[in-house]
Amino acid sequence: MQNEESKLEVINYIEKASVVILGLLFILFPVIFTNITTDFFSLPKQALLIFAILMLMLLFGVKNLLTEKIVIRRTPFDLPVLFFVLIIFLSSLFSVARWDSFINFVPVLFVGFSFFAIINNVKNEKSFIVLVSSLLTGAVLLSLISILSYFKVYVFPFDFTKVQAFTPSGSLLEEALYLLFVLPVGLYFLTPFLMRKKHMDFTKMLGFGAASAIILAGLIVSIY
Repeated sequence: MQNEESKLEVINYIEKASVVILGLLFILFPVIFTNITTDFFSLPKQALLIFAILMLMLLFGVKNLLTEKIVIRRTPFDLPVLFFVLIIFLSSLFSVARWDSFINFVPVLFVGFSFFAIINNVKNEKSFIVLVSSLLTGAVLLSLISILSYFKVYVFPFDFTKVQAFTPSGSLLEEALYLLFVLPVGLYFLTPFLMRKKHMDFTKMLGFGAASAIILAGLIVSIY
């Protein structure tokens, strides 16, 4: 009995750790960059994604060993994601520059893995809110950096960051697209309050409202 309780406790820790790793991935992914790689922006993001997914896969394997069974949650989007990854793989396989195409396929493969990692780790409202908050936090940080750069307030010591159009995304177009896709997430959680259809916790309302406003400001600056 005590052994079973210990297993359940370890499994609980693994599930919480998986959510934390995903949360950190959402926060750091849009803003991470480095000057020690040939590509200052894309390679660090790809490395972060691959490292995070490998950690999640390791935790998932340990969890399966403890539970002595493999449980994978199913969604209607499973097959479309698998087909998309398969098509990209076949495209790289039959490409003229096969080796370069395959290298570029690896991040796409881990993006596919990340979909299944999210689906299998978001099991309750609390973990869902944590990941949504992390996604908005990353977008807010990206927006703030862009806004500060626009007003010539440079927060990083590197010479290549001290330009008005600097963005950790690598280009203002990519930043605008990212913020454009994340902004509706924040607005979605404000909709019940704005439509007066549902009572909302003031702290959550303030957080989602402030995040949405900052992301919108970052989007406007990026487009401008």
